[in-house]
Amino acid sequence: MCLGKGLARVQILVFLHNIVTKFKWDPLIPGDKIEYDPLATLVQGLPIRLHPHQV
Repeated sequence: MCLGKGLARVQILVFLHNIVTKFKWDPLIPGDKIEYDPLATLVQGLPIRLHPHQV
């Protein structure tokens, strides 16, 4: 076991929290097709543009 595993996990969670709460997401490919194999995924991935929330 890596001793830094817990710290790395917390840092990733904090990063994701900041991205989700402080930015507005706009998809770059609206209406992209969904592929079911066996989980639902977008065919061309999920390219997005991030805009900071207006305070």
